[in-house]
Amino acid sequence: MVGFQALGARTRRLPASRCLRNSHAPSAGECNLVTHITETTPAGLARELAEAGTWLGDRDSRIQVGPASAAAEPALLLAGWRYRSTELALVLTGPAPPLPPASVTLTAAATRDDWEQLGRLLRMDHEEEAATEGRVPVPPAHTRQKLASLRAKAPAARYWIARSAGTPCGFVASWPGHGDMGMVEDLFVHPDHRRRGIATRMLGHAVADARNRAGTPPEGPFPVLIRAAADDEPKHLYHRLGFEPAAVLRSYQGPTGDGPATAE
Repeated sequence: MVGFQALGARTRRLPASRCLRNSHAPSAGECNLVTHITETTPAGLARELAEAGTWLGDRDSRIQVGPASAAAEPALLLAGWRYRSTELALVLTGPAPPLPPASVTLTAAATRDDWEQLGRLLRMDHEEEAATEGRVPVPPAHTRQKLASLRAKAPAARYWIARSAGTPCGFVASWPGHGDMGMVEDLFVHPDHRRRGIATRMLGHAVADARNRAGTPPEGPFPVLIRAAADDEPKHLYHRLGFEPAAVLRSYQGPTGDGPATAE
């Protein structure tokens, strides 16, 4: 998963962690990460994060905690790092989701117009997410930075725009990985176009593309990972389509609300 997050970003390995720094999105904490922390003592963790913070600079950043760094979590909490969110990682090894009757077309974002259309959908996603969580939406500048970070992942990652009668109605990303696991990410469907099989069609298309570019059969068993917010509904759709729960990922932000905050 970190391989996908690292696309378009600079990475650095420290003695007991890995850092990702994204020049396209300095204010987007989800794009600037400290992951794979293996230091478990409070003093050692403080030294590791101080070095990470020096390299990351004044960017908003997070620490991501997954299976490889769960042992560091108690020291993070002791140091005052604040829990932010939990995600469920699910993996598909069976056939790609079936493609419902074609009600949409899917094309990879390539032109300036494509990315502007994707940006408008991304802004809608950010506003809907804020409404669900009962908070103020991130500023438009944050959305623009996030879009720039997505664009920097292409063409290694393909961002597919779904269109119904020519109108953009959703997007999803596919990435073949480095030979061990592919990834499907950033799935969003316009609220007015939901419950029409569009998400299923996008997932099936994205899984098939990831496997095809990895040089493996579309029916599997090449694994493809997707993430879902632990407290949201999409995880149930993914599971119905054959994705199985595989890992839990938690993110943290600094004691003052900024600074490195994700351990994986």
